[in-house]
Amino acid sequence: MRFDEKLNDVFRILGCTNAELSRAGGIDPSLVSRFRTGSRRPRAASSQYVRLCSGLALIAREKGAYDRLSSECGLLGDDPEAEIQSFLLSLPAEAESRKQAKKPYNSNALFHEKLNASMNLLGISNVRLARALNVDTSLISRFRNGLRTPQKNGLFLNGLCAYFYRIMRLNGLQQELSELTGIPLSCVEEGGEPFAQGMRCWLFDETETQSAGEMDRFLERLDALSNTEQIRVPLTGNPVEIVFAEGDRKEYEGIQGIRRASLRFLCVAALSETDTLKLYSDQNLEWLSSDPVFLQKWAALMVAVLNSQKTVKIIHRIDRSLAEMLIGIEKWLPLYLSGLVEGYYCAAPAGPAFSHTLFVAPGTAAVSSSFVSGTDDEAVYTYADGEDRVAYFEKQADALFAISRPLIQVFQKNRSHEYHFLSGEASRTPGDVKRLLLSPSLATVPGQLLERMLLRAGTDEKKAEEILAARDIKSKQFERELMGGRVTEYIVFAGDEALLSGKVALNLSDAFSSENIFYTFEEYGEHIKALLRFLNSGNYDIVPLPASPFSNIQLSVKEDSSAFVQKADAPATVFRFSHPLMCRALGEYIESAGRRSNLSMSGKQALIQYLNRFTGC
Repeated sequence: MRFDEKLNDVFRILGCTNAELSRAGGIDPSLVSRFRTGSRRPRAASSQYVRLCSGLALIAREKGAYDRLSSECGLLGDDPEAEIQSFLLSLPAEAESRKQAKKPYNSNALFHEKLNASMNLLGISNVRLARALNVDTSLISRFRNGLRTPQKNGLFLNGLCAYFYRIMRLNGLQQELSELTGIPLSCVEEGGEPFAQGMRCWLFDETETQSAGEMDRFLERLDALSNTEQIRVPLTGNPVEIVFAEGDRKEYEGIQGIRRASLRFLCVAALSETDTLKLYSDQNLEWLSSDPVFLQKWAALMVAVLNSQKTVKIIHRIDRSLAEMLIGIEKWLPLYLSGLVEGYYCAAPAGPAFSHTLFVAPGTAAVSSSFVSGTDDEAVYTYADGEDRVAYFEKQADALFAISRPLIQVFQKNRSHEYHFLSGEASRTPGDVKRLLLSPSLATVPGQLLERMLLRAGTDEKKAEEILAARDIKSKQFERELMGGRVTEYIVFAGDEALLSGKVALNLSDAFSSENIFYTFEEYGEHIKALLRFLNSGNYDIVPLPASPFSNIQLSVKEDSSAFVQKADAPATVFRFSHPLMCRALGEYIESAGRRSNLSMSGKQALIQYLNRFTGC
């Protein structure tokens, strides 16, 4: 029997009306009517269904009809509400659905496939899960279609497992979830950390997601980063008074010592005429991050240094893992947006026995220390402000920078020439290129089409010249890339509704432009025709994506040599990375997004057919 048939049988046995049930269960009478006619079926754990069964149980008790209901419907036990819930949803269609969901997923299944299987089994919608975990619905959608992957041990996944357990218990699906996941039934029923650990291990395929979650978190941080974030730290205290209070002290001891020495160093640097600070430390950074009061003072003084237009060169020590690298960079991201911070990584191997710190403001001051790793609490930090001693430490810092390479460089419109130069150098290096794009790139738009679009939009002449010049530069670089290797672009194409309503804008990130130039349907088709010509040239591939993992982030990677992360929102900003581990991780991230895309084409002809819907061919 169908759900509506069973519900009507219950109504017949209880002799009640829609209005009676509406009052008893606190449910809209029109919804009751839709349930009874079969035009609407509730989900097992929905609030409407719970209220429906609660109302029926209350009426059964009030009318003394529960024994008759139990006899005719085969109810067992003394809990009317639970028995009615179980009876009404014992439907053939649902039983078959659960039977299909029981098929265990092997270890090669991806996170989003397993997430979908779990949510389907438990009857959980995107909206409902988003509300339960207090996240945006679009994020759940990106997780389910494979465009994003959460951290394996992050707060989201812990909350997900706890919510799954609650819904599973509410609907009595322990056996089904055990069969789906392969987690022992005893562990599923126990709940708590054993269940959560089992779910985390089942959801994640280590080979697929070992770095995806870490990279997701890092790129999400970039996506949300505000250009004004670095100036929100108030400066408390007078730098002159801080320097005066230290007197002529030359040595500082332990964790509190390096904190006092570093504050003194930054105060002196901010007040001095030196134009560059050179920083290196491979010791544990807990001295910097573990005390929020100190960290705020340090950050405020660093902002004061940058506000005086001094350049800060810092060598990051990142020898161990991608996670360590991302965390190290992330702490400095707001300051990097100033354009005055330059990040490097040391190419020489670190000495595991010793930790070193060296801060230098040339001609002004220096802080130095070398000690056995792990003895931070007893380390002695030397503060130098004599001309000879500072000059010595500056030479040491210069020697260290000589064996270091750029790790992260930041470009905004005022440094667009440097960006184009470095991306041009990358285009001359042989190797394959992968890009993840919010829309087709400026490099592939035909020059004449771009001119017409700018003219139609009434773009200021100077801005139009800048955009056209950037297009010419990127187009030439694109042609060199095609000659030096294979270029694969993972692109989000426009939806019909947005395109027809004139809401699809040109991708002007490479021009560092905030102009909104919108395509007509015909103009977009002309751009797609250009892509098809490149596609037929033999060295160009396209992977369509249903959506982008992020709202404002685009990626471009040339094998292990260079990677560019673009923030497309105003002000347009480009982060360039050159560390091989970072380049490799970003390249793998792009590939992973393509493998998980539900728009993957079975061959070139299928792709051409998909793109031709924009061209009318």
